[in-house]
Amino acid sequence: MQFFEIQETGREKQTEGYLISKEQTMLTHPFCQRLNQCLEHHLKFLKPGLREQTYARNAIVYQPHYQPGDLYYLMEGRVKIGFVSREGNEVIVRIVEPGEFFGDIPISFGLKDSTLARTMSRSRIRHIPYLELNIVMRDDHELMRTFIAMVGEHTLQAYEHIRMLVLDRVAQRIARWLFVQVHESPEDWVSIPNMLTHQALAGFIGSSREVVTSCLNTFKKNGLIEYDRTSFRVHRPSLERFLLQSGLDLEELSLHL
Repeated sequence: MQFFEIQETGREKQTEGYLISKEQTMLTHPFCQRLNQCLEHHLKFLKPGLREQTYARNAIVYQPHYQPGDLYYLMEGRVKIGFVSREGNEVIVRIVEPGEFFGDIPISFGLKDSTLARTMSRSRIRHIPYLELNIVMRDDHELMRTFIAMVGEHTLQAYEHIRMLVLDRVAQRIARWLFVQVHESPEDWVSIPNMLTHQALAGFIGSSREVVTSCLNTFKKNGLIEYDRTSFRVHRPSLERFLLQSGLDLEELSLHL
């Protein structure tokens, strides 16, 4: 029995009712696979502390200055991690997709988290007790190395996001985000399912909804994207040309995804 109870269904894997393609799981969620392998032997010890919770859209998973006791695994839905100013303005620093973990950086250092975790849609989240997980990792060095690698990856992603907010223009920030969504596809026109709202994208890149809408309209006019109320497509070659003309290195961008 695997820790996350992933069942093979043809070319797809079903994770507690949420479908994730085998290719996506291998490329995007390597820690999930490795955790399944490592924790399979520790399931009996961890199972009593595991709990699964369903959150409504826009629900708070944890608030700033919360002392976390769990590692979170997103089974279904979407969660945004960000900072909130005293005036109530929100800046998103990470968007968590199904099959990903969050809450690992503060918990690994025993710190209070300064971020806010809020669902962007109805979400199912598995809470993994860190105290028990830490005991397991003390004896399982491979699991410990994998966990440290994940924390390092998430820290590097946060660093790159801060650098983007400081150095890039708004249009470049949007193009970066679009590149992350489509860069692995061999097709020229690539559809983005579950596209972020303009407001959510604005929060992620540190701008306003009005500016994001204006930039997307310019991209559409110049043939970089096509979208309506039901679909959103990116012309990958045109997007890559735009990024290159903006002075961004596509190979370097790919390394930090």
